Amino acid sequence: ARSADVRKNGNGVFTIWYDESGGDNDYHGVSGTGILELSANDYIEIRATAGVHVGNETGFCVYLLG
Repeated sequence: ARSADVRKNGNGVFTIWYDESGGDNDYHGVSGTGILELSANDYIEIRATAGVHVGNETGFCVYLLG
């Protein structure tokens, strides 16, 4: 299984896991949704494990609530 960690100010908040056990060697799409409470000067990072492919088809969307 491979994963992508969502971090807030360098600390892990949650992890998105996916499994490639099908063995068909095709790309496997993965998505996740979360709500993070942020303050001024907070930052977030998305960090993927080795072997996770990202490129110009990779997207990340953020919305300000409130």
